[in-house]
Amino acid sequence: MASLMKSPLLILVKTHRKTSAAVALVATYAALGFLLVPWVAERQLGSVLESRLGLETSLESLYFNPFSFYLALEELRLTDPQEGELLSLSHSHLNFQPSRLLLLKLQVAELAIDGLKAKVDRYSDGSTTASVLATRWQESAEPREDTSSVQPTEEASELPAAEVLSLTLNEIEIVLTDAVPVTPFSTRVTLHGFQLTDFSTLENTTGNYQLNAEFENNAPLLIDGTLSMVPLSTNGNISLQQFPLTMITRYAQDTLPLTLSSGDYGLALDYQVNLVGAVPEISISNLTTGIENLVALENGSNSAFFSIANMSVVGGRVELPQNTAGATEFALNDVDISALVNENGEVNFVRMLNQLTGSTEAAPSSSTATVTPSDDADSTPWQIELTTLTVGNLSLRLQDDSLELPLQLAAVVNGSASDISNQDGVAMPFNVSIDIASGGTVNTSGQVTPFPALALVSSLTIDQLELPAIQPYLNEYASVLLENGSVNLDTSLAINTDDPFSARGGFAVNALKVTDMGLNEDLITFEQVAIDQFDFSLAANALEVSEMTLDDLYARVIINQDGSTNIGRSIKESTPQTTDVAPEIEAVEDESAGNPFSITLGKMSFNNAAANFTDRNLPLIFDANIRKLNGSAEGLASNSQEAATLSLEGQVNEFGLVQINSSLNPFNVTQSSEIDVQFTNIEMPALTPYVIKFAGREISDGSIDLGLVYEIKDGQLEANNQMVLKDLKLGERVDQPGAMDLPLDLALALLKDGNGVIDLEVPIVGDVNDPEFDFGPAIRRTLTNVLTNIVAAPFRLLSGLIGGGETSLESIRFLPGRSDIAPPEQQILNQLAEALTQRPQLMLEVPPLLAEEDTLALKTTKVNQSIELALEALPDEDSLLTERRRIVLETLYSETSNPQPLIEIQQQNQLQRNESLTPTTETTTPPPTELDVVAYSADLRQRLVQAQNVSESELRALATARANAVVAYMTDTAEIPEVQISISDAATSSLDDDGWLLMEFGLGPAN
Repeated sequence: MASLMKSPLLILVKTHRKTSAAVALVATYAALGFLLVPWVAERQLGSVLESRLGLETSLESLYFNPFSFYLALEELRLTDPQEGELLSLSHSHLNFQPSRLLLLKLQVAELAIDGLKAKVDRYSDGSTTASVLATRWQESAEPREDTSSVQPTEEASELPAAEVLSLTLNEIEIVLTDAVPVTPFSTRVTLHGFQLTDFSTLENTTGNYQLNAEFENNAPLLIDGTLSMVPLSTNGNISLQQFPLTMITRYAQDTLPLTLSSGDYGLALDYQVNLVGAVPEISISNLTTGIENLVALENGSNSAFFSIANMSVVGGRVELPQNTAGATEFALNDVDISALVNENGEVNFVRMLNQLTGSTEAAPSSSTATVTPSDDADSTPWQIELTTLTVGNLSLRLQDDSLELPLQLAAVVNGSASDISNQDGVAMPFNVSIDIASGGTVNTSGQVTPFPALALVSSLTIDQLELPAIQPYLNEYASVLLENGSVNLDTSLAINTDDPFSARGGFAVNALKVTDMGLNEDLITFEQVAIDQFDFSLAANALEVSEMTLDDLYARVIINQDGSTNIGRSIKESTPQTTDVAPEIEAVEDESAGNPFSITLGKMSFNNAAANFTDRNLPLIFDANIRKLNGSAEGLASNSQEAATLSLEGQVNEFGLVQINSSLNPFNVTQSSEIDVQFTNIEMPALTPYVIKFAGREISDGSIDLGLVYEIKDGQLEANNQMVLKDLKLGERVDQPGAMDLPLDLALALLKDGNGVIDLEVPIVGDVNDPEFDFGPAIRRTLTNVLTNIVAAPFRLLSGLIGGGETSLESIRFLPGRSDIAPPEQQILNQLAEALTQRPQLMLEVPPLLAEEDTLALKTTKVNQSIELALEALPDEDSLLTERRRIVLETLYSETSNPQPLIEIQQQNQLQRNESLTPTTETTTPPPTELDVVAYSADLRQRLVQAQNVSESELRALATARANAVVAYMTDTAEIPEVQISISDAATSSLDDDGWLLMEFGLGPAN
């Protein structure tokens, strides 16, 4: 019984002991877990961080529940003595489920981190906070045995079983600082909340996660999705709003040439990612993204060069590896783009691009560029589609300060396109309208097919595009002012495989007015130049124009004193651009060499055209006005041998007429051309400046009809200039260097017919292909030769008028000492009178004729007259005349002064007596002589002639008598008007071969 009672007690005692031991063990475990573990952990944490990383650790409390495996930290701070506080943590706790280890599963019921603040720096040497700490950790580690010979174990093929029922991050703040840029960058990212629930590595389990973060300027980032580890996949949605794009330029401000002063980026999308297979599968759908209020400034500028009020993509999608992408709509609204060209000619966009790339050198040419083949050459090509593209209120501005007159152009573009795709054969409709601020609109619509070969069908309309807007550019090349003018264009465009480019439509320039700024007068004006229809084809290399009409065209042409023209002077001299090394240009075969560009113009019509021509390169200024010029040119074609026809008619000055009727090929004038230009009733006084330069004379009255007929065949010119001058009267003589030195009055008098008309033909021949050939000098030279020949041989012209052939009318002959006109000379005077009747403008100039031979003749005449008078005075005797003449001669000779004795003269004129017996050689007595009466009388007569005196007045009287005889014959017998004959200055002559004296007439204009 006692033993029975003792057993329960023993059992109780033993049980108590075991219970006490268990309690003690539990108490000890609890004491170690609640007290020792936190204390050791806190001390070890501080010690390790201090010794290994050099960080100072501050921990308010560390709580560990050894029964629930709940771990909590409060107010943890890690501080670097040099960098300051790197990390602070307000609260964190971990609730681990150790019971799940019995099921070979690692499970965290809850992990929470609250109030974490971290500082992440990148230093100027490129190192980061993490890399510095990692370096410290490695350097402070104890040496380990070489384990290089240890073979690595194979990686586990499966993930260990693990679960996180709840992971929560609240108010996580990270300060990012980058000191690598010259200007350090710093920003703050706040994670307001992140929650991961039901996360597991088990197969076919899915966890959920949510993220709520915030960037600068309160830009929220929201992510909501699911995550599966086996198979590895995730899906969800992302939303980012008002992300400040200014962060980009603020971070790269030392390398970027621009600054974004404002701009927000937004994004929303759904995503699916599956990483199970060999190729990742990524799907993005419901993509909406956009930029708002973006303003970009070039560094150093206060004005924006680029701004976007709104840019958005709606309904976006991306599929990988299918490589498809697309969107429902891409919209661009209220965009402003400003291209600025500074005084040095630098464009802001190009300048910024060069600064961005760090080089101003051109990109390598395609011939030297190396193309690296894609590693994924066999991958599926991308398919891109965009349902609608819209552009609203896109403002384009150009300001060019490099010009002498700064240029400002602005335009607003609106447009749309649809069905955009990179697939072959897809036609994309589009519509674009452009409003030009300076005036005018441009509209185009159609459809374009980019692939596989570019194809385009569209219309292009330009309405009232104002031309004065380009004045600053025009001012760079010419000193002219484009005051007015506009362009209209209505055409259809096409690009296809058959024709790289073709255009068909109409074109017009309206109300053009170009003013010469130097002269402040109109240079070129017209009401309209219009092409009713043109057809251009790049494939055919041809331009065909149906009809071009020029309405009220006016041109001002001035030749200045130095020979320059107003048009030439208005063109500014360009500064030649020189380079040290001439660029090497590879010879490229001209594909169009066998198919030269052809131009065809069906008809060109001139309606009421006019021109004002002034030539100041003359002693007097010449002005001519051509008005009411009407006509047309037809059949102009560069690819045809057929000549075009030109027919024009207009008014010159007040009552003149110009008519042009020609046939020529303007693209090859020297091949075959016939040019016929007729001027009618052109007032000659207006041509005075040219006549002064040509001949040194003014024109006081008269008119001219001028016919210019030029025929050119194979470069050889045969031209005939037919001039008909009516009632031409010359004015005063003007000293003009280089003028033709000709008696122009005489030339005109020779050329004028009985009605005062001059009909002159001036032929010209030459080789127009000769570089030395020039029409102007050729005409001047030919006209000079014609007038010179006429003046040099005026009587030849008169002989031709009466059909005299080679008969000379320029002179008659007189015998010495006589003034009577011989019958042969009378015939010449009759013919001369007939010719003068046909040239009433001419005056015959008759010179009194003087000759040395007249002196002897007059002496002889006077001696003969004295002998005859003396013979008549002798008494009648039966003596012979020979004896009586001897007596008279001896008497007259004796009356001369200092005469030689007659006996001596008689001795000089002895004649041997003629006897039958002649003296022999033995006879010494000379033969008898007798006076040679005839020789003696002749000797005395000659001596009397020599002793005779003839005065100058007697000689002049003879000369005058001869002139008067001619005048009397011409007026009395030939009956020409006295105004057509006059006595000129005396002339001298000598005997001709026949012993006659030649009187050469002169010609001059009648008074």
